[in-house]
Amino acid sequence: MPANVDGATLAQSVQAQVPGHFQDAQHSVANHRKNSVGLYRLHVQCAQLTEQTPRGTRLVGEKTFNEGFSRCLNRVLDVKKGVAAADRVCKFVATYAAYAIEQFALAAQRAGKRSDDTPGTRFVTILLKHLLKGFRGKDKNVRLRCCSCVALLVNVVESIDDELYQTLSSFLLERITDRESAVRVQATVALARLQGDDEEDTSTTRLLLHLLRHDPSAEVRRAALFNLTASPATLPYILERLQDVDATNRRCVYLGSLKMLADEEHGLGLGEHAVAEVVRIGLHERDPSVKKAARKLVHHWLETVAEGHVLVLLGMLHVARTDAGEAVVMALLEDDASVVDRVARQLRDHAQYWATVTPESALLARCFVLFCQAHQRETLLDACLPMVTELVFRIEAEYRALSVLLEQQANEENEDEDEAMPAIQDDSSLARIFVVNEMLALAIHCDYGDEMGRRKMFMLVREMLANAWLPAALIPRCLDVLLRLSSGQRDFVQMVVELVQELDADLVEEDGETSVQHALSWHARIESDPELAAHRAALDARRLLIVRTMLERVSCALQDNSAFHGLIPQLIVPAVRSKDAMVREEGLVCLGLCSLLDDKMALDTFPLLLDQIQRGTGTIQVRCVQCLFDLVVVHGVEALCRRSAEVAAQSEFDGDTERGMQFAQQQMVGFLLSLLEHDEPDVQTAASEGIAKLLLTGALHDDDVLKALVLIYFSPDTTENQPLRQCLSYFLPLYCSSHARHQRMVQRLFLDTLDLLTQVYLEKDTTQTMATPTQIALQLADWSNPEKLVLSVPDPTVHVDLAHSVLERLCMLEKGEERKALAALVSKFYLPDTLDERHVKGLAILAQAVRERAEESTLRTACTRLEAALEKRYAPLFANWAPSQAAADGTLQKDAFADLRSLLDALPPVRNEAPRRVRRTRTRKTPYVPKTSPSDESDEASSTGSESDA
Repeated sequence: MPANVDGATLAQSVQAQVPGHFQDAQHSVANHRKNSVGLYRLHVQCAQLTEQTPRGTRLVGEKTFNEGFSRCLNRVLDVKKGVAAADRVCKFVATYAAYAIEQFALAAQRAGKRSDDTPGTRFVTILLKHLLKGFRGKDKNVRLRCCSCVALLVNVVESIDDELYQTLSSFLLERITDRESAVRVQATVALARLQGDDEEDTSTTRLLLHLLRHDPSAEVRRAALFNLTASPATLPYILERLQDVDATNRRCVYLGSLKMLADEEHGLGLGEHAVAEVVRIGLHERDPSVKKAARKLVHHWLETVAEGHVLVLLGMLHVARTDAGEAVVMALLEDDASVVDRVARQLRDHAQYWATVTPESALLARCFVLFCQAHQRETLLDACLPMVTELVFRIEAEYRALSVLLEQQANEENEDEDEAMPAIQDDSSLARIFVVNEMLALAIHCDYGDEMGRRKMFMLVREMLANAWLPAALIPRCLDVLLRLSSGQRDFVQMVVELVQELDADLVEEDGETSVQHALSWHARIESDPELAAHRAALDARRLLIVRTMLERVSCALQDNSAFHGLIPQLIVPAVRSKDAMVREEGLVCLGLCSLLDDKMALDTFPLLLDQIQRGTGTIQVRCVQCLFDLVVVHGVEALCRRSAEVAAQSEFDGDTERGMQFAQQQMVGFLLSLLEHDEPDVQTAASEGIAKLLLTGALHDDDVLKALVLIYFSPDTTENQPLRQCLSYFLPLYCSSHARHQRMVQRLFLDTLDLLTQVYLEKDTTQTMATPTQIALQLADWSNPEKLVLSVPDPTVHVDLAHSVLERLCMLEKGEERKALAALVSKFYLPDTLDERHVKGLAILAQAVRERAEESTLRTACTRLEAALEKRYAPLFANWAPSQAAADGTLQKDAFADLRSLLDALPPVRNEAPRRVRRTRTRKTPYVPKTSPSDESDEASSTGSESDA
C-alpha cells in the first residue's frame, strides 16, 4: 500500500473487501484457501499502516483490519446451530488464522525478526479475546458459536501467553457447566486442545474423566472420550463406556480408543481381565451396530497384532484363564471365509496339528467343529475331526500328564504348606485342565460307529470320574461324554449312581487313610480338623457335585430310575443335615433338582425350602430361593399348595376345599412377594428373577404381583442393586409388549402405582436417587402403548381407558407432583382409528372439564391438543355436537355416562375469569449473510460485547 494512504481510505478498503471474502466462504469449503490468500494480502497492507506517538507505535492498520474482521464474524455468532453457511464461516475463520500465522511467521524469518510476535499472532490473540466476550452471553447461539470458534482457533495456535491461557481456561471451565449440551461439547473440545501434547495436565484429565463419567449428554461424553489419551490411569474409565447408555459412544470405544491401542509393538494394549471384559461385552451386544464394531476390532487385532494367525491371537487372549476365546474364534469364522480356509487346512493335517496340543489349538478345534455344525458343513467337519481311537489316545496322554502334575503339586503342598505354590505350576495345571476339557468337548461330536473307539472312550471317562482328585471343571464334560455314550437317560443315571457309590466305597476301604491319588488337588482342598472329617466332607461335596451335574442333564421321572432311589437317603438327605456349609448347599441343590423330576418329592421338599429361607444365611438362602421358584415354575402354585390347602379347608373353612386352596395360594404369593423386601440384595435379585419367570410362564397373573415388581424397580432402595435393576429393566418391557392382557394389567395398576411412588419420591432422603413421578408416568404409559405390542393382537382401547382414568384423577387433584406427572400424559395417549361414541364423547367431556378448571397453562394446552386430536380423528361424531353441549342435549343423561355425570356434578363450578394474555416472543429467521456495501457496513452495530454487558 502506498505510504500516503490514510486511515479513512484503509477503513473503506477493509469494509469493501472483507465482507466479500466472508460471503464467498459461506458457500463452500473448497474456496477457503483462495479467500485466505486474498484476505492475507489485505492484512499485509493493513499491517504496514502505523502511527508514531510519544507513547510508541500505534498499529492503526491492524486495528482497522481486526475490527472489520470481527464485525463480519459477529454476523454469524447469533445464528442457530445446524446452519451450514454459519458453520463454514467459523471454519473459514480458523483456516485464515492458521494461514495468517504461517505466512507472517515466514515473512518474519526472512526479515530476521521474531516469529512469536507478528501481525498474525496478534490477530489471533485479539480474536480470541473478542470471542471470550460472548462466553457469558444470554443467547445460547452466541455462546455456542463463540465456543466452537475458540475450539477451532486453539487448534491452530502453537503458543499463547500465560495470561491469555489462564483467561481461556477459566472461561472454558465455566462453559463446561453450561445448561446447553452443544456448548458443553465445544467447551470440552477447546479445553482438551488447550492442553499441549507434551503437557501432563492432570487437572484437565480429571475434568475430562468427570465429564466422561457423569455428564448427562451423550455428545459431551463422546467429546471427552475422543480427547482422552488412553493410558494406565485413564483406561479403566474408558472401558466403563463399553456400557454407556448411548450406542454411538459404545461403538466409538471399539473403533476409536481400543483400536488405537493395538499395534505390533505393544500387542493388544490391554490387560488380561480387560481383554476378557471387552470381548464379553462387545461380542454379546444387543445393538447390532455396536456388535459389528466389536467384531471389526477383533479382525483388527487379527490382522494388525497377530498378522493373520488365529493361534497367536488366542495366545494373547489367555484362553486358559478367561472366557474370551470362544466368542473371538466364532466371530472370526463367521465373518471371514479366509480364516475358515486357513483353519481347515491346519485341522486336516491331524498328525501335525495334534502332535503338540496347546489350549489355543484345542479351543480352535472345538470352535471350528461348532461352526461346521451350525452351518451344516458336514464334509468339512468329517475331514477335520480325528478318529475316535486317535482322540482317545490324545485325551488319555493329556490326562496322564495332568495326573502327574496334580500329584506333584499335592506332594509339594504336603511337604511345605506355608509356602505358596509356584505360579508356573498353577499356570501349567490350568492349561492342562483346559486342554483336557476342550478335547472332551470335542469328543461329544465324534461319530461312535467304531465300537472299539467307543469302548475305549467309555473306559477312559469312567476312570476319570472314579478319581476323587479329578478337577471339578472336568466333571461336566465327562458326564456329557458319558451321556453321549449311554443308550439312554436311564442307563446314564445307573452308570453315574454306580460311580458315586464306588467313590464312597474307596474311602471306607482306606479306613481313614487318604492317599495322594484320592486327595483333592491343592487349590480345592478343605483345611479342617480332624483330617478324616475334612476328607469326608470334601468327598461328599465331590459326590454331590457329580449327582447335581447328572440331574441337570436328565429329564426323566425318578420313578423310572430305581437305582437312584438309594442315593437320596444315603447321600442327599444326610448332606442337607450336614454342618458343613458347602455340603449342605450342594445337598439342597440336589434335593431341589430331584423335586423337579418328582412331584411327590416336591411336596416334601417345599416346606424344607421355606424353613431354610427363613433360617438360612448367605448363599444357602439364595440357593433355597432359587430352588423354590424353580419348583413353582415346574409344578405350579396349586400343586405345591395342595397339602396346606387341605389343612386350611379343615381348620378355617369347614371343609370347603376351594376356599382353602384360594387361601393357601394367597399365603404362597404373599410369601414370594415378601422376598422382594428382604434385607439381602442377593435374595431380592433371586426373588425378582423368580417372580419374573412366573409371570412370563403364566403361573402367576395377578395385578398385585406385577405392581410389586414395578414398585421395587422404581424404589430408591434398590438403586445400588444393579443385578435386580438389570433384570427388571429387561423383563418389564418384554412382559408388557408380549400380550394385550399384560398391557391391560399395567393400565389397571397405573394410578395406584403412581400414587405410591409419588409418596416415596416426596419422602425419600436427599442422598437417595429416584426417577421423578413424571418419568415414571411416561414409562408406565409407554409400557401400555398398544403400538409397542409385538406378540399378540393389540387391545386398541387400553390407552383410551387409561386416558379416561387419568383425566378423572386430574379433576380430583388440585396440585402436587402427581398432578404434574399426569398433566404430562394428557396429549400423549394412543388413539385408535375407530372408537365407539361412549369413549370419544367421554374423553372430550373430561378434557374440557379439566381444561376449564386448570390453572396451569401447560395442562390447558395439553387438553386443547387432546380435544383437537379427538375432533380430527373422529370428525363424524363432532359434526353436530360439541362437549359444551353435553349437558343440554342429554348426552350426560344416558346410562353409559352415569359415572361421568356423577363425577362432573361433584366438581366445583367453572370460574368465569377474563382470559389471560399470553406473551408471545417473535422468532426471526436466521439472517442470510449478504454482501454489504461500505456504507451499510459502517452502520452495523452488532457485537458480542453488548450481549456480555447485558
